[in-house]
Amino acid sequence: MDKTLRYILCVLLLAAFACSAEAIRCYECNTRDNNGCDDPFSDAIQKTGCAQCVKIKGKKNNIQGVQRDCLTERLPYDGCESGTENGFTGDTCVCATDLCNTSDRTAHVSMFLMALASFIATQWLY
Repeated sequence: MDKTLRYILCVLLLAAFACSAEAIRCYECNTRDNNGCDDPFSDAIQKTGCAQCVKIKGKKNNIQGVQRDCLTERLPYDGCESGTENGFTGDTCVCATDLCNTSDRTAHVSMFLMALASFIATQWLY
C-alpha cells in the first residue's frame, strides 16, 4: 500500500472517531433524591446535549452515595480514577457514548478504541 493511500485511510479513521464527539445522552440522578440511582442502577432521567457523562460513587462521613451527571464541556480523558479529597473517598468515571454512565466498566471502552485506532494508524504510516 503506498504512503498516500495509508495517509488517506488514517485521516478517514480519525474522522470517524471525531464524529463520535457529537452531543450524547447521559443519565442524571443522585442517591440522595432517587434510590434507583444507586448500584445496581435502575432509574434516572436522561439529559441530552452532553459532551461526556460522569458517574461518581463514594463515601463521605460514613454516608455512601452515587451521582450520575452530564458534562457540557469535554474533559481531555475518558476513564475512571479513584481518590480522596475533602473527606470524600470514591471513584469518578467519565465516558463519551450514549447513556454510558450506568456502570464503572463502560468508561474504559472508548479509551481502548482510541488507543487501538492510534496503534493501527501508526502501523499504516510506517
